[in-house]
Amino acid sequence: GGGVPSPPTRDIQGAEGALEAMSLAAINEVAASQGGDVGAMGPGGADASGGTTSEQTYTGVVKAFNEEKGWGHITCDDTRTLFGRDMFVMRSALRCGKVSAGDTVRFCVLNNPRGPQATEVHSLMLGATWQSQETLG
Repeated sequence: GGGVPSPPTRDIQGAEGALEAMSLAAINEVAASQGGDVGAMGPGGADASGGTTSEQTYTGVVKAFNEEKGWGHITCDDTRTLFGRDMFVMRSALRCGKVSAGDTVRFCVLNNPRGPQATEVHSLMLGATWQSQETLG
């Protein structure tokens, strides 16, 4: 049996699990300091992808968004303190027409097995939502 040995994945998964646990602990610590508990979320706390969505909203700035690929990153001091990185954002998370680099946005955080990402993203820029755009006719 001259099969190719599979790469060791246990160490990587262990590191991801530890990172996720640390992130969750950080979120709960912040939530506790604000009088809430992320671990005891109400409706809407669970997500179809197996992650949990924070009820806390954050304000950040779109660092980059690739329209072609449909994803980008949001920079936010609060979430950087919690997770140590910019927030990944997918087009499906946008609750506005579209976003561009430099736009200020409000968002929640979905913490799923692949890491934290922005969800329920609303642009705070004038004219970014359908409701604020003028229509003729």
